[in-house]
Amino acid sequence: MEGEGELEVLEPVSLAFIRSNRAPYMPLTNTLDTYCKTPLKLICVFRPPLTGLEVHDEDGSYAASR
Repeated sequence: MEGEGELEVLEPVSLAFIRSNRAPYMPLTNTLDTYCKTPLKLICVFRPPLTGLEVHDEDGSYAASR
């Protein structure tokens, strides 16, 4: 991970900072906006892993797996 930025969590409202080799854990239930101060290179981990059969909801999220 590289770069510097901020994550603004919309529900509940809070602010988290991203720095090289450090990023906050974000639960799946958070709606957030990302603001880049420098170019960011990030990773995203899905648990459980994606299967390729997921379908986006109207808001762009995925339904919880069963």
